[in-house]
Amino acid sequence: MTRAAAVLPDRTRWQGSSKISDVELQALAGLAADPAVANVLEIGALHGFSTVAFALTLAASGRGGRVTTVDMFQKTGDRDDERFFDANCAAYGVETRIEKIRGFSNEPRVLAALAGRRFGLIFHDAEHTYRPVLRDILNLEPLLAPGGFFTLHDYADKRDGQDWSLIEAVDLFFHGNPAYRFEGRTGSRVVFRKLGETPRLRRAAL
Repeated sequence: MTRAAAVLPDRTRWQGSSKISDVELQALAGLAADPAVANVLEIGALHGFSTVAFALTLAASGRGGRVTTVDMFQKTGDRDDERFFDANCAAYGVETRIEKIRGFSNEPRVLAALAGRRFGLIFHDAEHTYRPVLRDILNLEPLLAPGGFFTLHDYADKRDGQDWSLIEAVDLFFHGNPAYRFEGRTGSRVVFRKLGETPRLRRAAL
């Protein structure tokens, strides 16, 4: 099956934040164009720039598919992330392809809402410190279908000021894991392809 082209939103029309670079977004949306990807799980949406790119690309592929996005959608003072998110999704007509789950990725009710599902692509762009990132990987990667992609943004982030950060969490789980193959890096985004299930002993050791 031929891979469809990635479809990106217009940055000049965007409302709110669109921090991810064009090069990174092109490569990211390109994953959603892969025939192995029917549904996408996104952890961290902010104002929906990557969400909309995923939805547009899935629509263009002709395979259908939906984007499930988990975010707190903060509303404090003048900040209203959900208003921007909803406006951007509506501007591109992709609301029906997007499911919003409000909350933190480790909340029991969020994990319960995701339980039993399978995704062809998981994109993580939320926490950037060691323990939360490793926790998310361990919780979410069983939801990834074999042949699918697990990709994380900000693989360069030492913001916690510690020796252990997002980088170490990613390296600990994925590198040397026979269930995953490193597919490459674009900017600060890394991607791994799932070949099979992670050995139980390896998961237990983490």
